[in-house]
Amino acid sequence: MLNRWTALFALVLAFLCAPPSHAENAAGETVAYIFKKDDTLNSIAGKYLISTNSALQVQRLNGIKDATKIRPGTVLKIPVTLLKSTPMTAKVVAFSGNVTIAGSKGSVAPSIGSGILESQTIITGAPGFLTMAVSDGSKVSLPSNSRVKILRLRRYVLTGGNDIDLFVERGRAETTAAPVRNPNSKFRMRTPTAVSAVRGTVFRFGYEGPEGSSLTEVVEGAVAVDAGKSATPTVLPNGFGAALPKTGNLLKEQLLPPPAILNSGSLQADAKVMFRLSAVSGAKGYHTQVARDAGFLEMIAEDVSVSPVASFDSVPDGTFFVRAMAIADSGLEGLSDTFAFRRRYMEIGATEASAPTGDTFQINWIDQGATNTIYRFQLFAADDAAIPLVDEPGLEATGITLTNLPPGTYRWRVNMRQNTADGPVDIWSQPQMFTIDK
Repeated sequence: MLNRWTALFALVLAFLCAPPSHAENAAGETVAYIFKKDDTLNSIAGKYLISTNSALQVQRLNGIKDATKIRPGTVLKIPVTLLKSTPMTAKVVAFSGNVTIAGSKGSVAPSIGSGILESQTIITGAPGFLTMAVSDGSKVSLPSNSRVKILRLRRYVLTGGNDIDLFVERGRAETTAAPVRNPNSKFRMRTPTAVSAVRGTVFRFGYEGPEGSSLTEVVEGAVAVDAGKSATPTVLPNGFGAALPKTGNLLKEQLLPPPAILNSGSLQADAKVMFRLSAVSGAKGYHTQVARDAGFLEMIAEDVSVSPVASFDSVPDGTFFVRAMAIADSGLEGLSDTFAFRRRYMEIGATEASAPTGDTFQINWIDQGATNTIYRFQLFAADDAAIPLVDEPGLEATGITLTNLPPGTYRWRVNMRQNTADGPVDIWSQPQMFTIDK
């Protein structure tokens, strides 16, 4: 317990080294350097600063009258803007849908493995998803309708510390930040109204626009949130969030518990993939996401609904993962559990029933799924759902010819069976009706 609170205290101290401003620059931010024997301001500038002229700026900032008489052990404040750095790398590891990476030289579409540079902006449309991996091991995922600018992505030569600084202009970002081994390293996410500082954690950060709130949700670890109005930031432990509405009063609250997905184990075979969620007390809505992987780096679809039901169009066949978060009145999204599900679209689409020719009647169906499917056809009298009048298994064609049917109303259905890499699929279609007049 002592180590935990020590870590949280260190987190706050590290955050206090950051400037209170939420602007996109690092004006006013400094690092400490302990002057050593044989050091000179010019030698420090040559090794660690962007130019030799930086030595004079350091001298003025620290009120040094004679640069030749600095004693060893003197602590110098050096502006971050003067530090020599090397770029860190960030690469696209997953994306789907409408995504653009914009920079000073124009906009480009992402590709797997392509680099993302400092000062570039990632824009996801609807639908659109992107995950990038940073060279320190951190990962950042953007859902639809988000815009995030890379303010800083560098490693300083003086301290060896990383500086990752992201600006959420709109939408959301989910971050898995690598544990910080160098105390001089910083990972921050900003909106126009708030800054969150991270020390190895999983958290979500969002901005609803000038009329909305800045949102921070801690899934694992701890995050310090600065609203720019208090002397110390607010530390959020695991399972808590903070909303900063336009009123300027930071609201800290426990995140809502995860809704259960009641039909997570069911095979999703209809045209729409649908999930029924358990209602969560205090929720004003639900945010449900579908991904190819359990870590939700490869998201492909999401749904925001008022009721505890989520539906998705155009989900391909395969095995996927789903999670849902309850949304509180504050706008904070709660915790989630992850469930796997199987998708195999085998719904019968348009049907064709030909007029009788003599004593024959043709029924055709269209399987929208894959090939190599075996069908079973059943026909019932409309008023008798127990005993089929016709039961034909082992059909390979998508149709059957019926003979000697008397006038009346009938109900029919088709079973579709297929062996897939994920196991056998066995589905009955929704019943269809037709009538033969006298």
